[in-house]
Amino acid sequence: MNSDDEAHFSGGFSWNSIFFSLPPPILLPSPFCFRGAQLAHAVAATSSGKNGHTFPSGRAACLFRFHFAQENVMAHVNPIQLQKFLKGVDYPANKQALIDNAKSLGADENVCSTLEQLPDEDFLTPADVSQAFGKLSDTGEKRAPSTGTGGNEFLAQATQDSLAEIELCELALQKSSNDQVKVFAQQMIDEHSQMGREIEQLASRKKIDLPKKVSSEDKSSTAEMAKLNGQDFDRQFIEHNVKDHEKDIKVFRHYAEQEQDADIRSLAEKGVKMLTHHLNMAKGIEKKLPT
Repeated sequence: MNSDDEAHFSGGFSWNSIFFSLPPPILLPSPFCFRGAQLAHAVAATSSGKNGHTFPSGRAACLFRFHFAQENVMAHVNPIQLQKFLKGVDYPANKQALIDNAKSLGADENVCSTLEQLPDEDFLTPADVSQAFGKLSDTGEKRAPSTGTGGNEFLAQATQDSLAEIELCELALQKSSNDQVKVFAQQMIDEHSQMGREIEQLASRKKIDLPKKVSSEDKSSTAEMAKLNGQDFDRQFIEHNVKDHEKDIKVFRHYAEQEQDADIRSLAEKGVKMLTHHLNMAKGIEKKLPT
């Protein structure tokens, strides 16, 4: 036995009594059975101490701390993190579609395990997902005050999307030789920048934190598009905007119709008009691009 492993307890204390008195973690990962077996093996790998008391060996103690910490980390997923991995979901979508989308965007086990706990139903909008997430057992995670309909998360995601659109359109100004594409890209930059400023002002009044930079997923998407040139770039850029705006309009329309907060509802209404105009522009350009 290593001296580091030696411990002295009194009053009939045993390590096993501590282990079996611990409350179960709030969120359980899908492969818990496998890790639970490892944990049980680690706890069983104990050494006998003085007075017949038991305690885990150095390796077993490390495994215990690792697994117990890992189970509790599963709980720390907030709504903003969740929505980041649901970008691009084609609503309505069921739980499995959400999980598959999250995995395709590189979601870790924490996020996937959280999605596993959502109810087996169809979600019509991101707000429905946020509401279902809010009904899960409280994990102790500090959250921004919520309107109850996901309005805060909507503002955060709208900001994230605007930042990504602006960066992509700046790339289009550099890469495209099509005048219509360039006019479209510049108008997108101007109007998304204005929308972004309005969201920032609203969020500041309501004390809502917003993302400040483009997400790693959006950066990767832009980097892939940067590899294209000429007509290939133009077509991919316009197709991307048609698909993205069709999905965004669904989300903005939902908040324009259902949001309880009047300020957020008004902003969403304005966003629907802007996005619809952009979508019509993109579709018009798409028809004129050479095949």
